[in-house]
Amino acid sequence: MADKRPGLFRRVFGGLYTAVDSTRRFVVNMIFLLIVVLIVAAIASGGKDAMQEKTTLVLKPRGEIVEQYSGDPTEAAIAKLMGEDLPETQLRDVLLALDEAAKDEKITQVLLHLGDFGGAGVTTLREVARAIDRFQADSGKKVIAYGEYLDQPAYYLAAHADEVYIHPDGLALIEGLGRYRTYYRGALEKLGVKMHVFRVGTYKSAVEPYLLDGPSEAAQEADRYWLGDLWQVMLADIAKARGLEAAGLQAMIDELPQRMAAVGGNPAQLALSEKLIDGTKTPDELRAMLIGSGSKDDEEETFRQVALGDYVEQVRKPVVGGNQVGVIVAAGEITGGNQPGGVIGGKSTS
Repeated sequence: MADKRPGLFRRVFGGLYTAVDSTRRFVVNMIFLLIVVLIVAAIASGGKDAMQEKTTLVLKPRGEIVEQYSGDPTEAAIAKLMGEDLPETQLRDVLLALDEAAKDEKITQVLLHLGDFGGAGVTTLREVARAIDRFQADSGKKVIAYGEYLDQPAYYLAAHADEVYIHPDGLALIEGLGRYRTYYRGALEKLGVKMHVFRVGTYKSAVEPYLLDGPSEAAQEADRYWLGDLWQVMLADIAKARGLEAAGLQAMIDELPQRMAAVGGNPAQLALSEKLIDGTKTPDELRAMLIGSGSKDDEEETFRQVALGDYVEQVRKPVVGGNQVGVIVAAGEITGGNQPGGVIGGKSTS
């Protein structure tokens, strides 16, 4: 006699149980694997030699310097654990590294490598620049800045170094501040879309892109006011850091085509002639210079060095007890609900 086939109820819940059980096993196995990775990483890091004498701290910010990582912090932690470079650099890590390196006898110099730097807000740039100045004043140690291509934010930081070098085929660019917006009135008219906007005040320009083909006189006046004020601050900072005259730097920007032509169209030569940099070096020449002023790492055939992330892990101290100050970072677009870092969520931020 053939076995009786299980009923529908038993088949459905039997399949559901199997699926849940398989998922449970998978989750448990993944947690176990993560624990193993953590243990191996801890053993590996614990087995490394302590930092040696005459080590160069390499500050190589990747992406933007931010107050808070954007996106899911759990994903960022996992990426960091797996050795993947994050596309952003935390401001507090840069500041901590510079302040600790100033009193660390094993750190003899700092290389500010700006090849992967993605920019930062003006306030952040000024805070990092003050940390560089503080490092130099407190320690008497040298800061060397390098980048194949130094755009304006990168050059602002590089200017505070003792020495600035770029690639012989690179450039160091300062050009002032500007604002660019896209205007849609012509396109909306062709699509038959009519905008109805209610606004109060002459300088309310947020909706102008939908009503005009270019900025109004009031908008231009307002932009010139705040951008001009901000640029004068940045220009003065750069001039003071490099020992130059702000008026001379502004004249170079205003006469850039003529001055570029005078050096045969060579941006690196222009930067050198205008004293924006101290010289040009290839990566190999930079490496040789740093070996000479620091110490050679025989295993790696380069100068003895410690990266920003590794150094921060060594010097960061746990915060325990006492009065604490909490900083709530509110950066990015304002939206409702719970939002990840880099976005101001109404519920999550409150």
